[in-house]
Amino acid sequence: QDFYLQTAGGTKHDLEFSMDIFNLGNLIANKAKNFGYSQNTTITNPLAMKNVVDQAPTFTWSEYNKKLVTSPFQIDNSTSNLWYMQIGLRYSF
Repeated sequence: QDFYLQTAGGTKHDLEFSMDIFNLGNLIANKAKNFGYSQNTTITNPLAMKNVVDQAPTFTWSEYNKKLVTSPFQIDNSTSNLWYMQIGLRYSF
């Protein structure tokens, strides 16, 4: 939105307001359906070799944050996936 003021000397002063919304999908998202969110893999290998007994390897389930992995994906909460708003004000003379 632009506003301006003309002075008696003929100088024009402009005031411009702006608002931008980034990642609008996340703003209107239904979080239960994960709309607008990107997901990263928690682990790439669900099995980890524990040791070798009689020349046969034994495996165990991998852990993530000291818990067994129950879901292969997690929501990425970095700033590139969150919605945010930018408000601007510009004065020109």
